[in-house]
Amino acid sequence: VRGEACDQRADIFALGTMLYEMLCGRRPFSGNSMMEVASAVLSKDPAPIGSVAPGVSPTLANVVMRCLEKRPDDRFSSARDLSMTLGAMDSVPPTVVPQEKSVIEKRWPHILAVVIATVIALLVIFPPEALFDRLGDKPSASPIRSIAVLPLDNLSGDPGQEYFVDGMTEALIADLAKIRALKVISRTSVMRYKGTTTPLPEIAAELGVDAVVEGSVMRAGDRVRITAQLIEAATDQHLWAENYERDLTDILSLQGEVARAIAGEIQIVLTPQEESLLGATLPVDPKSYEAYLMGQYRLKAETIEGGRAALKHFEEAVSHDPDNALAYTGIAEVYAFWGLQLELGEEAERRAEEAAVKALEIDDTLAEAHLALGIVKYSQWEWEVARREFERAIEINPSLAEAHHNYAHHFWNLGRLDEGFAESQRYLELDPQWPRPYECMAYNLTLTGQAERALANAQRAIEIDPTFYAGHTTLGDVYVGQGRLEEAIGAYRAAQGLSEDQFSMASLSLAFVAARMGRRAEAEEFVKSLEARPTEYSRFLVATIHAELGDAERALEQLEAAYRNKEWWMTTIKIHPWLDPLRGDPRFDDIVRRMNFPGN
Repeated sequence: VRGEACDQRADIFALGTMLYEMLCGRRPFSGNSMMEVASAVLSKDPAPIGSVAPGVSPTLANVVMRCLEKRPDDRFSSARDLSMTLGAMDSVPPTVVPQEKSVIEKRWPHILAVVIATVIALLVIFPPEALFDRLGDKPSASPIRSIAVLPLDNLSGDPGQEYFVDGMTEALIADLAKIRALKVISRTSVMRYKGTTTPLPEIAAELGVDAVVEGSVMRAGDRVRITAQLIEAATDQHLWAENYERDLTDILSLQGEVARAIAGEIQIVLTPQEESLLGATLPVDPKSYEAYLMGQYRLKAETIEGGRAALKHFEEAVSHDPDNALAYTGIAEVYAFWGLQLELGEEAERRAEEAAVKALEIDDTLAEAHLALGIVKYSQWEWEVARREFERAIEINPSLAEAHHNYAHHFWNLGRLDEGFAESQRYLELDPQWPRPYECMAYNLTLTGQAERALANAQRAIEIDPTFYAGHTTLGDVYVGQGRLEEAIGAYRAAQGLSEDQFSMASLSLAFVAARMGRRAEAEEFVKSLEARPTEYSRFLVATIHAELGDAERALEQLEAAYRNKEWWMTTIKIHPWLDPLRGDPRFDDIVRRMNFPGN
């Protein structure tokens, strides 16, 4: 627990804990979690054996308590010394009036030898799990096919190491997610439980999993120790626990080893591909890996400032190690996911593609790199290439929630709504405590005409995070589809309050609602102000306003401009309901044809 070197006296301590439980019927150190037990081992003394089991010889009790001394120097120095002490117990002359010893006490050394030999024999014959089942100490558990890795605890005593500990949590999630037979909850959902005191069965129920993994990370210089334990959700029963320690250069092999151990414990047979994915043994450059983890930590803040800071850390990681594929993946993620917010335009696409391709040249098994490349190709309207990259990402990491999210968009925008719904459902299962999957599902349900279910999902997204911009805009879209225009105005205005841009998507949506309500002058005045601004704006969304006003000419002009600019919104042209007034117009159909959607 302290991270110090161990010798044979640690085994003396372990034997002492077993002897104590055999004599007293309870363990010397207890707690509700592995962390509490570890704390008790460090700071608490066991209750005296005589107070728990008065019939035990004081001499034997003293022997056992000596095994449990905190300082190794105070224990027996070897198993031989302990054995000789136990064997000599019968020859120690009494210091009080002699009394007849019990048969148990007289034959204690022989009984102890038989018990230990029997335990060893049973452990050789049966695996521990099977043995416990045979002895009836553990109820038969249901198969574990879904799991959540809760945020690991930082035992380093340094708050500045949070980025490292969170990185270890995410790495373990990513490794377990490579196992196709296992559903692994996304980090965005599990991180909501960081520092929580919510009971584990309740957390498991909220996340919809069979088991949870919890543990800790302790780092001293370039030495890392990870403690992990597996807990069955239904019974809150600890199924397995283990410590792993490595140098930082071997951190990838450590992470894979933990994931393989958990898979073995829950009796999932890994495929050769999964064994290969989890068997990475390439050493890493410590400085490069730390910079990468810091980049991921900053990126997960989901702010523009965080995106810029993350990019600097990823570039620093590459400077330390030009072959760090993870760092190139991070660069690709920043440009692919944050290119619009960072106002980098086509430059962002180019850099995202370069970084993703570089990452995959180094390591073709990085699901996140395939996803980033798929997003870039999708924005470039290379539909089939994007589809292959999304599918490859999901093949490598079936629990990569964002891959299912983007694949859902792919299906929707092609008009394949049932397949889009299936991917949206999978996204929601993998990230049930994050608002975006509910917003995603609301959008899908709106397209399929399931207005009430769409409304419930949009409201749930806002309930999880009232500051979630897209949740409010999608709620407004749902209200528009239901004809509840006043309520739509309220939703869009709530979104407006979360943005400093007076010409945001919410503002454009308000102009559309004004057009639908017959407030023509108001809608036209907004469009006029928008077109006068020096920076770029969504010509696609302006086209929807003109279409609603009945001005097909101006709407088609704006769509042509959006087509020339390769605006992202153009990917929705086949299914966006606000363009319905233009459908059937040969000029509109020609634009759709030129998009080269598969199956057109």
